[in-house]
Amino acid sequence: MKDGSQTRKGADMQKVDFLKPKCKLKIGCWNVRTLYQTGKLAQVLREMEEYNIDLLGVSEARWTGAGKRKLASGHTILFSGRSDI
Repeated sequence: MKDGSQTRKGADMQKVDFLKPKCKLKIGCWNVRTLYQTGKLAQVLREMEEYNIDLLGVSEARWTGAGKRKLASGHTILFSGRSDI
């Protein structure tokens, strides 16, 4: 081509902007010290709702083992703690 541009005849390509997010996700972290205290897990869930947090990393929960728990509220907890020795 004379003008140096490279075009294809009949190519109707949609322009996609890869730098714009498809959705917004709020992520947080919290050092809870322990989740063994009565009502502590409920407090964590209330705080998540209050701040509209979608994903929360919790440290020092002091739970043993590893696993996945589905709560009645619809939240899912993935945890990994020390082994039962």
